[in-house]
Amino acid sequence: MCGIAGFWQANQFENTAAPVLKQMVERIRHRGPDGSGYHLDRENGLAMGHARLSIIDLETGEQPLYSSDEQQVLTVNGEFYDYKRIRANLILEGARFRTKSDSEIALHLYRKHGLGFVDHLRGEFAFALFDQAEQRLILVRDRFGIKPLFYHIRGGDVYYGSEIKALFAHPEVPREMSPQAALHQLMHTMVPGSSAFKDIHAVQPGHMVILSRKGGSLEVQQRRYWDMDFPAREVHLDPKPAEYHIRRVQETLLESVQHRLEA
Repeated sequence: MCGIAGFWQANQFENTAAPVLKQMVERIRHRGPDGSGYHLDRENGLAMGHARLSIIDLETGEQPLYSSDEQQVLTVNGEFYDYKRIRANLILEGARFRTKSDSEIALHLYRKHGLGFVDHLRGEFAFALFDQAEQRLILVRDRFGIKPLFYHIRGGDVYYGSEIKALFAHPEVPREMSPQAALHQLMHTMVPGSSAFKDIHAVQPGHMVILSRKGGSLEVQQRRYWDMDFPAREVHLDPKPAEYHIRRVQETLLESVQHRLEA
């Protein structure tokens, strides 16, 4: 378990940005006690932080991670399954990795596939990726929402973190309970993407939130990249024998276990 936190402001930030970012990361220190890393880009108003729990690549797996031309910056909480196969294929295609961390495959997949890179990721993860050339911040959460990720938009600024307490460490994020959330709690109802606090949202499972600066304004797009597909009723009348389905379950289960043996 690691933790990420940061913010992206419309204007260049002041000298207080560094201590504020460190305080945001400190709030989630319990998620990553093995170290912390920071990226501060005053010109772009970008601050990204990471609290690390070391599992893979203990020596060179510090984050944030950067692309070879440093146009993209990445912080990840979680793990990517089957990363060795993906990494090997990317190397065969000419990609050069700076670390042995499983997280780095996301950078290379993004450079290859653009926003379609999430289709190639399996695992339990929540991450933030900033593309300087496109002036775009991408917040992504895994298919089943195992890893948490929250965000708040205020004017043209965005704040995010693995836990809401990280957002509250920033003085510009309001601390106000949501009356609607209280009502939903009393009704035992959960609204996807909501939280107990006003204007603080959760990235939904299987979704990505794309924040882009165009013409001085912040554009926000929420995109679903994966969902559970249930077969139509007629598919249940499958003529295949039971042995076929038993074999497919066994194959899928074995594949799933293999992908999780090292991640």
